[in-house]
Amino acid sequence: MAHRLHLVVTNGLCLWLKNRSGGNDEDFYDDSMTLISTEDDNDMQKNSSATTMNSSSQQQDDNDGEIIMDIGEGDSSLEEEDDNDDEIEDADDGMNDHWDEGVICEENGDIATSLRLTTGTTATEITVEEQEYIGATVEKMRTITKMITKSSIISEYVNKVKLRYNIKRTVNLDTKTRWNSTQRSIETFLMNKEAIVALHHEKSNLKLSKSQRNKLIGNELDSEGWLMLDTIETVLRPFKFATEFISGQHYSTIGTAYNAIIQIKEYLEDTSGSSTNLDKLKALLLQRLKQYFFEDELQLQLLQVRLVRFFWNVHEFLDRKSKSGNGKKLSIVQ
Repeated sequence: MAHRLHLVVTNGLCLWLKNRSGGNDEDFYDDSMTLISTEDDNDMQKNSSATTMNSSSQQQDDNDGEIIMDIGEGDSSLEEEDDNDDEIEDADDGMNDHWDEGVICEENGDIATSLRLTTGTTATEITVEEQEYIGATVEKMRTITKMITKSSIISEYVNKVKLRYNIKRTVNLDTKTRWNSTQRSIETFLMNKEAIVALHHEKSNLKLSKSQRNKLIGNELDSEGWLMLDTIETVLRPFKFATEFISGQHYSTIGTAYNAIIQIKEYLEDTSGSSTNLDKLKALLLQRLKQYFFEDELQLQLLQVRLVRFFWNVHEFLDRKSKSGNGKKLSIVQ
């Protein structure tokens, strides 16, 4: 069941979708970007205001004293460091539980039945390009995270800015075998937003190679990209708690797991909020949830049978306990 929930998240949001083959990554990102959140003006205005405030704060801090790192002694060593940027592997790449099986990675994968979402009186269509945009945004986050993790120059600069903003958390990479690692990666990336924005602002003053600077330029997130990451992190919060139930960290029962799936379904079906972005992500996840849990009759019947057995076992346990005690029959309904 936990693996199916993993596929709901990774395939529903296209978290590991590769960019279009043969195309320019930056052009792909820019083309797809225009298709997202055109109806979500209020959210975008709020985000733009927040970005402006952050920029103003950053400029004021720069006036007080720019953080310019003087690390490294030559372009050759910097180029060598940059050449190895892509060698970082996933944190738990050694896992052999096959949870990466079924994860859609290719652009021609099964991502795209076009969804039509109705919210109130407004109907919007979720296109393939929008799903690809989500994957491209997350991939940009991964690239920046890898650079921070790999490059001593970049990591030391980011750490210095973090002290300035009292940022406690560190960015971390995610892995294809654990969807919640992506949720944690996005969460920490958002927490480090000020440091990452400062990195892009000061990249010309750092002793980076040309390749590193170009990579930073090509993967810089604009306000819409940051908003998308924030929306993804928001929509995945209920999944985080559900995974804890299903994995047995708190309750190792099929009953609580089934209940968690039902509650997730109800959450995804609720599109009464004001954020069009959030409603679109809910629709994508709901489509996959139905596919992996409710359209598979065998899986659904198995869940229902186990749920009945669970409550029957609970009832028998409470009945035996009451008979061995004061004779009063206990009820599972408090």
